[in-house]
Parts: sequence; structure tokens; C-alpha cells
Amino acid sequence: LAEVYVVALSHGNVLRQDSEILGDILARQLVDSAKAQHVIGGRVIRLPRREPWLRELAVEHPDSALAVFYQGDNKHPRTRAQYDLLGQIISAPFYNELRTNHQLGYVVHAGSSPMLEVPGFVGLVQSPGSTPSAVLKHIDEFLQDFGKVLATLDETGFDEHKRGLISRLTETD
Repeated sequence: LAEVYVVALSHGNVLRQDSEILGDILARQLVDSAKAQHVIGGRVIRLPRREPWLRELAVEHPDSALAVFYQGDNKHPRTRAQYDLLGQIISAPFYNELRTNHQLGYVVHAGSSPMLEVPGFVGLVQSPGSTPSAVLKHIDEFLQDFGKVLATLDETGFDEHKRGLISRLTETD
């Protein structure tokens, strides 16, 4: 914590003096009062096979959101690579189908999403006009149809996706 500091930018119709006062407040609140905290390490539980686990949250917001997560069976590097490749292949078609074609929401994402080294795949949609059950129906339909598309993917297309994944993983941050 000795190396923590605040860097801030104020922009717009703000006096320099007011910005400096705000910076001092931020530094006092965020840095000076910071104390090391013991954080219990996270863990991932194994979900029962083919048994959905659902958690609904009551929120003060008109939008609905749904995240579906498919958990890998093991932490083996090969399994993690397979989930990463699935995420690479499915990301654009998922977005195109649910965001562009069905206009379900403005936040639409699918891809590999490991949890503490346990591989997984997530499909996420935040929607102002559809219920979570309606979104889930569209995601399920997409995944069923995409399974058929994936089965017809030829070697050339598959190799392109592998090269794309390798390129993304090896690019400099």
C-alpha cells in the first residue's frame, strides 16, 4: 500500500483550485485510510452435470440481464484450450444473432470465461425489453443451431480460428 497513489483528471467547467481540493479528498479517502485486508481465496464448486443452477436477483433497474455459464469438467490445459477456441469461434455469431438479428439487448457477449483456472463458456445479454426467460430461449435456440454449424466447420475454417486465437493470446498487452 505504500506505493498506492491517486492520479486524477478533471475536465470541463471546473476551477483548478476545486480540482486540487477534490484530489486531496480522494487521496485521503482512498490512500491514507487504506489498510491491508485479509481476503479469503476464492473457490469454484463443481456443478451437477446437466442440472441447471439458477440465481435470480431483485434489482432496482428496468433492464433484465441473463448470464449462462457452462463449466468445464477439469482444469487440464487441453480443456481450457478447447473452451478458449469455442469462445473464439462463437463470439461473433452469438453477437450477430442476438444483438443484430433479434435486437435483444445492447450488451451481448459470448466467450471463454475461466473461473480460477476452471474453464467455462459464458453467454451474456442485458436487455431493456426482454425477460430473462425470453433471452434464455433465444440463447438455447442459438446454441442448438450453432451446434449444427459447428459440425459442418471445415478444416480450413477451423485452422483460421485456431490461428486467430493464438494471435490474440500472444499479442502484447
